[in-house]
Amino acid sequence: MTGKTWYRLSYRRILVDMHIEEWNEEFLSKLDPKKYVEMLKRARVKSAMIYANSHVGYCYWPTKTGHMHKGLRGRDFLGEVIELCHKEGIDVIIYYSLIFDNWAYETHPEWRIVDIEGKASREYPGRAGRYGVCCPNAPGYREFVVSQIKELCENYDFEGVFFDMTFWPTVCYCQNCKRRYKEETGREPPTVIDWDDPNWILFQRKREEWLLEFAALATSTVKKLKPWVTVEHQYSTIAAPWTFAVTERLAEHCDYVGGDFYGGALEQSFACKLYYNLTPEKPFEYMTSICFPNLADHTTVKPEALIEAQAFMTLAHQGAFLIIDAIDPAGTLDERRYELIGKVYERLSRYEKFLGGELCQDIAIYFSFDSKFDFAEKGQKPPSWVSGRRGRLPHVESALGATEALRTHHIPFGIVS
Repeated sequence: MTGKTWYRLSYRRILVDMHIEEWNEEFLSKLDPKKYVEMLKRARVKSAMIYANSHVGYCYWPTKTGHMHKGLRGRDFLGEVIELCHKEGIDVIIYYSLIFDNWAYETHPEWRIVDIEGKASREYPGRAGRYGVCCPNAPGYREFVVSQIKELCENYDFEGVFFDMTFWPTVCYCQNCKRRYKEETGREPPTVIDWDDPNWILFQRKREEWLLEFAALATSTVKKLKPWVTVEHQYSTIAAPWTFAVTERLAEHCDYVGGDFYGGALEQSFACKLYYNLTPEKPFEYMTSICFPNLADHTTVKPEALIEAQAFMTLAHQGAFLIIDAIDPAGTLDERRYELIGKVYERLSRYEKFLGGELCQDIAIYFSFDSKFDFAEKGQKPPSWVSGRRGRLPHVESALGATEALRTHHIPFGIVS
């Protein structure tokens, strides 16, 4: 543990995915903090991201502001793991899910994000979403998030916080959003996509502004109580479509940037170079799963050579590598996975003392955060939960094409904005 600068010495990180419901009494019934930390030791990690809650919304500590997961039977999983990690010299980053929160969604219907069809994410018969999502503009939800963050900061010691899902999952037309847009602009929110329409562009700018304000609220709440603690927001959506409303300014509310990706080497090369030039502090953080191709197939395992290639590509960009495992619903972990990670991380650790310097960037690819849309969408309604987004992202595709060409010809380059 190294205080606020812990991340500067941390290149081997881990996260155990724990989005587990409680409708089955066996769920998390076998979760053992000691065995959990023993697996982290086997993996030779320097820092561990530990779940305080999940997209399901249940808390992994005895909360007074939310709902504790029944499978824990009142046991303070979070507190025990933090204490055990610190005894082993492992930094702790608290994981907290924003916006995606089933418990809050079900308990407070007035907090829900509502799509263009007037429906929330779990209201389509036969096609209900796995997760309920809450609107950053809902006053009650904002107060709830602040109270949860305060509870964590006042009761636990940790090195960092990772806020997941800091983005708009769809264009929201709830009463809170419509009222706020009317109050701030004097207009009604537009319901047709038109990138030539000043009102549509203003609406998009407001969505971006509101998201940044919400991110700032989460970050500032942490910093007021624990100014030495680092804060990171989910940043994998930086090249995602306009619907997410994520801009480069989200980095202003992070000590360093990071996010999870599940594509191939081309995507990783692009993401690492973009992160390198956007992160306030280095190293940035690149996350991916041990599962192949992603966490949806949580019982699969990538070949050791692939994990090693992804870890060393991150290191070559001056980044920290975080690998994600998925817990068994009962709460157990497969020790073979952690032994595999440990082998890769042992080899990775040999090079840490040589890190430093600057990335060689002979050529720059320009990436515009104002161009993550397709003019062909003009005249369409914003996507609903069922329809999903249509269209292409020509600018993003062009940037990836240039990335592929420069990589193929071994020309050093960077991504600038």
